[in-house]
Amino acid sequence: KPVPQSSIVFAEQGLKRKHPDFYAAYVMNYVFGGGGFTSRLYNTIREKRGLAYSVYSGLHPLDRAGLIFGSAGTANANVSETLQLLRQEWARMAKSGMSEKELADAKTYLTGSYPLRFTSSGSIARMLVGIQRDHLGIEYMDRRNDLINAVSLADVNRVAKTLLQADKLTVVVVGDPKGV
Repeated sequence: KPVPQSSIVFAEQGLKRKHPDFYAAYVMNYVFGGGGFTSRLYNTIREKRGLAYSVYSGLHPLDRAGLIFGSAGTANANVSETLQLLRQEWARMAKSGMSEKELADAKTYLTGSYPLRFTSSGSIARMLVGIQRDHLGIEYMDRRNDLINAVSLADVNRVAKTLLQADKLTVVVVGDPKGV
């Protein structure tokens, strides 16, 4: 499309919600690309190089499959470099994992920010519907933070190694990318 910037969407097979490694993947994703301004993708692609207007990743557990996915928006001239850095970070997380400090910071944020999701009737209703839809049980809100705190560095790094396979990453670019 003849537009000044391109939209990049990327995905790979992820985990379903009931998978025993889901919370390790959840914590890993926070550090990788789900943590907004603190994530590795944001730091490498946006903060250090100013290549993308936005970049993130997330987990999308479906009934029959799961995805780890993400998106970036960048000027057409930056698409090639943005994709190169995305693949490098994908491979780096798989190979080297994360540090104890990254793990501790992720757990602190993910558990500490959870109560902020209950700020309105609408957000509470959405949380309750999600808990019911995913069959997490009525006690989920009481045990959710324990599930996150139980994730070890070994868990996260093992999951990153098996889940993030840069050669299996599917990428779609819409726009007029240069050098791709």
